[in-house]
This record gives sequence, structure tokens and C-alpha cells, in this order.
Amino acid sequence: MLDVAMLLLTPLIQIGASYYVSVAILLSVAEIVRWFRPLISGLQWALPAIVLFAVILMTNVAQFTGSWGSDLLRAGREGLIFVLLVAGIREFTRRPPIADPTRLLNVIAGILSGLLVLCLAQRIFYQSGVYFGIPVDYFAVESKTLPTEAAFEAALTYGGRFGGLRPNATFREPSYLAFVLISFAIMVVPLMGTMRKARWMLAMIFVTGAVSHSVAFIAAFLLVVIVPAMANRRHAVTLASGGLALVVLGPLLGLDILGYLLDRFSGTGGLQADLSTEARIVVPFQVLAGFIVEHPFGVAVSRFEDALIPLMPGGMVPSEIAHNGLFNALFLYGLPGAAMLIVYLRSAGTLPLGLYLLTSANFNGALFAPDKFAMILLAVAVSESMRRAAAARQ
Repeated sequence: MLDVAMLLLTPLIQIGASYYVSVAILLSVAEIVRWFRPLISGLQWALPAIVLFAVILMTNVAQFTGSWGSDLLRAGREGLIFVLLVAGIREFTRRPPIADPTRLLNVIAGILSGLLVLCLAQRIFYQSGVYFGIPVDYFAVESKTLPTEAAFEAALTYGGRFGGLRPNATFREPSYLAFVLISFAIMVVPLMGTMRKARWMLAMIFVTGAVSHSVAFIAAFLLVVIVPAMANRRHAVTLASGGLALVVLGPLLGLDILGYLLDRFSGTGGLQADLSTEARIVVPFQVLAGFIVEHPFGVAVSRFEDALIPLMPGGMVPSEIAHNGLFNALFLYGLPGAAMLIVYLRSAGTLPLGLYLLTSANFNGALFAPDKFAMILLAVAVSESMRRAAAARQ
């Protein structure tokens, strides 16, 4: 029952009274209690992570900034989550923790159906200039990504898909919806070759992500689902046929995916040119080398903006590039941060799982935050248990 309850909490993971009084913290605690013994056992495989945890704490202590307490708290929290994730992922890939994971499929299907219906409803309401979703005051962290009055005015002027109005389900932004969808995708990917229900669920995930028009989702879905599936010729043909049908028939259903993506990148059709890829990948990559030379051990979070301002290209500020967890780890922790990422990604035992860990960093700025910990640990636990179940069915 606890496994079912944890899954049912995932659509509300961003809800709470504050950062520490939130569904994310509740879900994290529930998972630690549920899998306490496997997490403790997995520490034997996490020695490099424990050493790196100590290193990032020492580098933050050495900087001794004016906000030393909060900086150290942030480093300690992220370091602890990093260790627990590595321990959990390594242990779950060796000993999947859920004895009968297929009983969770109906629960997952119900959640995915709800998210799809909600996104379709939001699409209709947003076209009419009406907000339809969780009130902003209910989110644990103040959000500036929910639709604004200006966005609704643009939607009424140009049409529903413009003005930045994209379905976000129960989350603060479409990008976070994409992260949750990809997390559910990795849960059912192991059953893709043995159960038709799993393939339908993946199709539902893709349609929901397409409705939200998240570029990050499309990229992650290609890596996490399509690339591994290409190893099987039958799956490759099925996916290629389904994808072609969606592209061709999508405009008839109001899902002109290619047209929307072209609009986002070109800035036509009432949309501003998409800056997401530039802010998440291009600019951080441009400034990274110079930053590491100046700060080989990274900078405390309170010094993040001051350290990056001299390196920023014209017109951009450091906060605009703080949306990729991989680069954030390098900016905050420097070369030890690079070692953290290597240890983290190497903990994956399969290609789809490794690609999931890689892409999950692109959906939100904090890679080792409580909400990411809760969602990733749950996804890995279910996914590895499904992989064992799939092997037993063959």
C-alpha cells in the first residue's frame, strides 16, 4: 500500500506550505522509511560518493562567505541526497526492491490518464484566457513560471498555443511535467517488449508531453525510450510508424508538434524565439571553461551570481542559466562536482536508466533537491523491479 500511496503523491510533489513543509519532503521521508535497509546496504557501494560529500563540505567551509550557514546547509543537503541516490540506485539495480511491481501498472495508468485529461482541459481553458490549475499559493516554492495576465492576453490575441501558455497539469511549469512524465516512462520501459499495456502507457506519456509542447520532453523521450527501443527492430518499426502518424495526423487533433517547435525556435507565430536551449546548454557550456579556471572548486551558492557576472555574454544574467542541474553541479562544486556527476551517472546499470539520470538534470535547476530525490529514487525502484518482472515473463 505504501508503494501505491507514494505513486499517488507524485502529481502533488510541488505542493506545500514551504520548502521543508511539502509533499516532496513527505515523499522523501516515506521512501527512506520504505527502503531504509536497502539504502543502508547500498552505502557499501557509495564510498566514492561519501568521499566527495566530505570534499564539497570542506570547500564550502573554506570559502566562509557572509551567508556561510545557508551555503553549508545547501551543500550538506545536496551532498546527502547525492550519497543516498548513488546508494539506492546501485542497490536497486542489484536487488530490485518491489516484489510484484506489475500490480502498480493500473495505478500508473490512472495517474497518466489524469495528467492527460488535465492537460487537454488546460489547453481548452488557456485558449479562452482562463487559468485552470492549482492556485499559485499552494506551491511550496514561489513560482514565476505559471501563466500571467500578459500571457493570457497574448493567448487571446494570437491563439491558445501562444503567449507562453502551455499545459502544466499539477506542476509549476511544463518542463517539470516533462520530468515527471519521463520518470513514469522509465518505470514502464522494461515491459515495453512483453506487455501491450506498457506500450499504450508510453504512447499516453508521449501524447501528454506533446500537448504540453515541451522541447525538453521530446529530447528526453527520444533518449530514454526511442534510442533503447531501436535495438529491437519490431519496436523500432512500431515507434517509427506511431511517430509518423502523430506528426501527420496531429494537426487534425490540434497537436501540430513540428509547427510549434519551429515557431519556438524561429520566433514566428506570436512566440518569442525559444531561449531554453541557449540558457540551459549553450551559454553554460561557453562560460564553463573560464569559470573552472577561476574557481576549480566551485563557488558557494551565495557567490554564484557575482562569480558568473564577468563571464556572461551581453544581455544575460547568471540566474538565466541556472536551469540545468549538470552545469549547476559544476558551477557550485567545480572539479569535485564533475566527479560527483561521473559517480552518479555510473551508478546506473542499464542504458535507459543512465539516459534517464542524464536527462533528468535538464528539467530543473537543482539536481540533488528533495523533490528530485523522491521522484528519481521511486522511478528507479519501480523501473528495476519491472525489469526483473519482464525477465521472468520471457
